[in-house]
Amino acid sequence: MSCTVRLGLVLMLAVTMLPRALPASTLTILSPDLPSQSEPGGKGRDSEIVATVLEHCGYYANFRVVPFGRHIRSFSDYDSADAVTTVPGDRDVAGYPSKPYIWYQNGASVLQSSRLKPYTLAGLADLRVVAFANAREILGLEDIIGTLDEYQELSNQRLHSSMLYFGRVDVVLSDGLIFSEINKRMARDPQFRARVDMTEPLLFTPLFDPEPFRLVFRDRKVRDAFNQCFSDLEGRGLIRAINVRHVDRHRDMVGHGYLGY
Repeated sequence: MSCTVRLGLVLMLAVTMLPRALPASTLTILSPDLPSQSEPGGKGRDSEIVATVLEHCGYYANFRVVPFGRHIRSFSDYDSADAVTTVPGDRDVAGYPSKPYIWYQNGASVLQSSRLKPYTLAGLADLRVVAFANAREILGLEDIIGTLDEYQELSNQRLHSSMLYFGRVDVVLSDGLIFSEINKRMARDPQFRARVDMTEPLLFTPLFDPEPFRLVFRDRKVRDAFNQCFSDLEGRGLIRAINVRHVDRHRDMVGHGYLGY
C-alpha cells in the first residue's frame, strides 16, 4: 500500500471519528428548568413553542437547560448562547427582545377535601401559604402577607407538594402546570406514595393575571424572523393548539382555569 493511500485512509478515519457538528442554522438557546414547561431535550410547552417557531424560520434549536434565574444571568454574563427564553416582559436584558410568545398562569392550589375556595387574594386571609422563591415581589403579595396565618417561600417545589399533602400548609401559590406536573411525578415515586395518599385531588384557581414572557436574541435579524414566524403560526392557530395540548395533560387539576384554555 502506497504512502499516499495510507495517508488517505488515516485522514478518512480521523474525519469519521470527529463529533458531528450541528447544522449551520442551529441556535443555542438558554432555557430554565421548569417541569412541564422547559426541560432537557426540548421537552415542555415553552420549549416546544420556541422550537416550532424557529423551525418554521429555518433554524434548529439546541437547548441548554439551567436552573431558573441562572438562564438569564448566563446569557448576560457570557456570549455562548444565541438567545435566552422565558424572560419576564418587564425584565431588561441586553439584546433584542421578541414579542411575548408564551404566558404562564400563577394561582392557588388546594386539596379538594379542604373545601377551601381562595377565589381572590383576600380569600387567603388566615391561611397557611407557601410559594416559590421571590413570589412576594413577583406576584405582588406585600399587602396581603400580614393577613396570612403563615407565609413561606421555598425554591424546591417538591417540598410544596409534601407540605400540602401532609397538612403543613393550606395553599400553594405557583404556576398551575408546573405544580401539577410535580405532583404527577411525585405520585409515581414509590417512596413518597408509600407515605401519603396521592390520589387526593387538587384544585387550581388562577389568582393572578397571566404573565407574558419573551425571548432575547443577540442578532436582531433572527429576532425579527422569530417574530414574523410566530405571528404566522399564531394566525394559523398552531400556537394555541400547542398550548391546549399541554394544558389538556393537566386538565384534572387546572380545569379550564389555566389561561382560559
